Amino acid sequence: KQGDNWTVTGNIKGPKGDDGVGGISGPAGATGATGPIGPLGPQGETGAAGTNGTQGIQGLKGDTGPIGPTGLTGAIGETGAAGTNGTQGLKGDTGPIGPTGLTGAIGETGAAGTNGIQGIQGLKGDTGPIGPTGLTGAIGETGAAGTNGTQGI
Repeated sequence: KQGDNWTVTGNIKGPKGDDGVGGISGPAGATGATGPIGPLGPQGETGAAGTNGTQGIQGLKGDTGPIGPTGLTGAIGETGAAGTNGTQGLKGDTGPIGPTGLTGAIGETGAAGTNGIQGIQGLKGDTGPIGPTGLTGAIGETGAAGTNGTQGI
């Protein structure tokens, strides 16, 4: 060194030294210019469903569809309130006589009824048969003497 300057004399290159310790990172550089658009990549996986959009306006009424199959019988519902009585129907034809019913049990004797009013007198009945001869009566008392009769001729 001569003063503040170094002077080259001979081969100053020595053997290669060991790598130094990594230095601290410098400040981030400015953003570079946008590069050209790359080629189209392969289709990605289907993403999660997005939120529903706003409701669209109502469409026109469609045609009536075909009648569907008969459904299963539902459970029996609760008993409804009694309905109002309908108007009386026309008198029906007399039905055939039914079979004679069984004899019912003898009922209890009812209370005695009141006497009815006396009926009109009936017709005179036929003379009855002659009854049996009665017992001989007791001898009566002697009667008073009679008057003399007229003289015979």
